[in-house]
Amino acid sequence: MLNNRLILLICSVALLTTACSNRWAAPVEERSMSKLPAPSSVAKTQPTIYTVKRGDSLYTVGFRYGLDYHSIASWNQIKKPYTIYPGQKLHLQSGQKAFKKSSTVTTRPLKPKSVDRVAVKPATKSVSQSAPKSTKAASVNSSKPVAKKSTAKPAPAKSSAASGRSKVHWQWPTNGTVIETYLAGDPTRSGLDIAGKEGQAIRAAASGSVVYSGNGLLGYGELIIIKHNDRFLSAYAHNRVRLVAEGDSIRAGQKIAEMGRGDNGRIKLHFEIRANGKPVNPRQYLPRR
Repeated sequence: MLNNRLILLICSVALLTTACSNRWAAPVEERSMSKLPAPSSVAKTQPTIYTVKRGDSLYTVGFRYGLDYHSIASWNQIKKPYTIYPGQKLHLQSGQKAFKKSSTVTTRPLKPKSVDRVAVKPATKSVSQSAPKSTKAASVNSSKPVAKKSTAKPAPAKSSAASGRSKVHWQWPTNGTVIETYLAGDPTRSGLDIAGKEGQAIRAAASGSVVYSGNGLLGYGELIIIKHNDRFLSAYAHNRVRLVAEGDSIRAGQKIAEMGRGDNGRIKLHFEIRANGKPVNPRQYLPRR
């Protein structure tokens, strides 16, 4: 009997030790799973140089990377009408200005020096040899009011330009419920998502000119970008049909597209306002409703 009891005790102890070892197996697997990197931890870096592809424009390159097209133009010495070509390399950072300076020094200083020498010498000779005293006095008197007028004119011109940039009369691009709002710093929420019916009219939020009409930007579907002035752009994405082309002049409220479906299949308009290339909250500019 004693031997049987000892055998039973030994068996029970063995069973308890195996059960305990099985209980600790699950936490080990959970810890190993917790070490896996989250998908959101992968950071997207902006390139310093971009190679132009077919269908690109300076506006779309700036729109893709949240940059002002004026800045890209100045960094790469591109003048109006801002024409770029497939295969062209574009600097996307202000640190590339050193390249701009080195190229301009070899070309520009030569022209103004030669012009100044030609302009100054004959002027001094003609005044000293042939100009009478009365004409000298007249030229001096006539130069004074001209200088006063030239200094007085730039002030209102600057103020009108500055005020004109802020005077864009915005209106809602379509009717519907806002299903996604703007969130600063989140590239997936760079504007407003407005729900509606398929084929619903999409209208220009303000007057301007179309600088892009196509489907070359990933994540935006059929996209229209309108330039309103040197500061503001507006974008209309996920259209079913685009009704305007690049270069068209657009008035506020004009029908420019029909509402389509987003990447998730939901019928909506994705609407953005960009100031100096960067997304801003459209609700700060649109009228309340």
